[in-house]
Amino acid sequence: SLLGTDPRSASSRRQVQGSGTSEMESIATTFTYGLSFLAVVLVITLVHELGHYLVARWCGVRIEAFSIGFGRELAGWTSRSGTRFKLCLLPLGGYVKMFGEEDRLRDGAVIRPLTRAERAQSFFHRSIGQRAAIVIAGPFINIAFGALAIAMIFWMQGVLVNSLVIGTVVEDSPSEVAGL
Repeated sequence: SLLGTDPRSASSRRQVQGSGTSEMESIATTFTYGLSFLAVVLVITLVHELGHYLVARWCGVRIEAFSIGFGRELAGWTSRSGTRFKLCLLPLGGYVKMFGEEDRLRDGAVIRPLTRAERAQSFFHRSIGQRAAIVIAGPFINIAFGALAIAMIFWMQGVLVNSLVIGTVVEDSPSEVAGL
């Protein structure tokens, strides 16, 4: 059809246009998987950073910030201990900002050594064992959390085990000789 009046082309256009429900299903599925992915990343990040935070506090290090996400702060509060807890715009990670991560402190444009009181709360002035424990706590608690999650799934769902049942035994076969 030179003029584009072929009825087959019109029906094929209707079929493509009529596939809107599958496009909507695809968008909904993508949105659902995207939200699920973000939820898993947020939980893993929270558990990881909580490991660093708890061990650092246990070792006497002052925590300046506990953040889930990066970028602009969406919500937050400051605890009595002075830690700023916050949820940020880009939820693909997080951090724990510890006081005294270096042996010097920047006050505006001035860099000065830490005072005795500040060294008592400083990450840099903890023993090598305490610093190692703080650093390792994040990955360690992730592994422990994963093992606990898998154990809970197995405990709640169980493990599917196929039982072996012999239907028939072929005559004069090793199975029959063995008494099966």
